[in-house]
Amino acid sequence: MEQYVKQPNIPQESCKQIFVGRLGEDAKHLLNHYNISIIDVAPNQDLPENISTHADLNLLYLGNGKIIKAENGQLGLSYPDDAKFNVAIVGKYCFCNTKTVQADLLQMLREYYEIVNINQGYSKCNMAILNENSIITEDWGIYEKAKTIGFDVLKLEPGHVKLNGYKYGFIGGAGGLISYNKYFFNGDIDLHPQGYIIRNFFDKHNIQIIGIKNKQLEDFGSIIQFIEEV
Repeated sequence: MEQYVKQPNIPQESCKQIFVGRLGEDAKHLLNHYNISIIDVAPNQDLPENISTHADLNLLYLGNGKIIKAENGQLGLSYPDDAKFNVAIVGKYCFCNTKTVQADLLQMLREYYEIVNINQGYSKCNMAILNENSIITEDWGIYEKAKTIGFDVLKLEPGHVKLNGYKYGFIGGAGGLISYNKYFFNGDIDLHPQGYIIRNFFDKHNIQIIGIKNKQLEDFGSIIQFIEEV
């Protein structure tokens, strides 16, 4: 049996269907190996080509099958217009820059979540979410705010995730949970200068890393977990 993932970003069981942006065949093959069906995010002409399919820019999943999709003309080619939907929901909290999130979306989010206001507009890109109170980030502002509310946070050095057309990408955009105890990375975590520390952090939380050997971590816009096993 299957059901919609109840909680954004944190599946309770193994994922069966996910939304992702542009991925290589090696990554798709690996996800298919875990019996995960992929829904490709269509290119958004309002965004730059290299990030036009990024799920974390185009879509916001609210749980229980509810998805908000950016409509034509809502996003833009540069920051902050490309980040209007880029929020990170983690348990009862919503991390976002309240100045960059679309106004009506922010108003709705305030009704359901405790807003954690941060300076980083690309909040979802910058957060690898392990569970309701554990994340990895390269952003000092996210690190400090998350620690303040009691999160277990691993702070990484920025600049070690590939994103074509940009100086670098972000750790949150390079992967996502594919079950409550498995995390997919688009690349090889051991090639990251802090790979050993990252592995230890995942081991601490009893989460197995699934990745692609001998490939640099690459930002593809993260994963939206949609349907899971019951």
